[in-house]
Amino acid sequence: MKDCRIRNLAQVLALLLLLFPIGRLAARQPRRINPRDANPGAARDTRPRLVLLIVVDQFRYDYLTRFGDLFGSTGIGRLMRNGASWTEANFDHVPTFTAPGHAVFMTGAWPSQTGIIANEWYERDTGKKVKSVTDDSTIKLAGKPGEKGYSPRRLLCSTVGDELRIADGDRSKVIGISTKDRSAILPAGRHANAAYWFGTDNGNMVSSSYYFDREPDWVVRFNDRHLADHWFGARWDRLLPEAEYLKRAGKDDVPWENLDKSSNDTNFFPHVITGGVANPSRPFYKALDYTPFSNDLLVAFAEEAITNDSSKCFCTAGAREAGTTGVGHAIKATFG
Repeated sequence: MKDCRIRNLAQVLALLLLLFPIGRLAARQPRRINPRDANPGAARDTRPRLVLLIVVDQFRYDYLTRFGDLFGSTGIGRLMRNGASWTEANFDHVPTFTAPGHAVFMTGAWPSQTGIIANEWYERDTGKKVKSVTDDSTIKLAGKPGEKGYSPRRLLCSTVGDELRIADGDRSKVIGISTKDRSAILPAGRHANAAYWFGTDNGNMVSSSYYFDREPDWVVRFNDRHLADHWFGARWDRLLPEAEYLKRAGKDDVPWENLDKSSNDTNFFPHVITGGVANPSRPFYKALDYTPFSNDLLVAFAEEAITNDSSKCFCTAGAREAGTTGVGHAIKATFG
């Protein structure tokens, strides 16, 4: 594991540079230091308190220019103007399934090193098919009673978050957040404080006993709000005039779109998010996962995590934007 860590650390650190504005990059350039300012305590205070990794699945690099004129003053538009962008920041790994990708980008290691070779595979020792995060020694928290949990135990390499906690004696906090278990768990690493993902059985943000015996009080309070239910019956429509979509992406309803029939939805806008049921329940929560509203849920939860689970040292949080990958896999559609 040590060789894997050392060999790939430089690659991973390059990825983190995407998260900092150009001003901060410039601040790290060599400069003359006034001896009167050489205060180690002051220098430590200038380090970033929060490192936030955001992963947008199904987001091709050319979208940054293809839709660049639509980005506003915040969000991606701000990162493009004030940040740094690399055009050759690829990880040349195979296979390009979801779980190996989640394991690669925060370790810098290939699947042969991380041990995450697919989303699921046949395990010779047990004679069973296992997922990348299967761990029957754990229990899912805030899920169905007695349901088996998940963990990063199958991940063989350390992540940036793992190294951060090792370097500062566990003073930092590392939290993974997603609508999917593997994308919350694998990027955060084996030594993370927590990983949370959206439970489509009950609409809770769930976790695993790998991290703690019970979810923190602030998570319990968040789940008690039943925030996901707020989007029951919500209407997902196009943000821009139809002509913009025809010009940039083509027709909305085309024969080759492959809609997931269990969604009880259409493959064209607008979409009314109910999952085909009369009240919030599992079909609705599954349908919600395929919409931009699931991103709103993640953002709300991430804000709570930063507010309630921070400390006076570094905190890294990984958040995966979920709606895009859900649409990509379920509909393979042109969306807005």
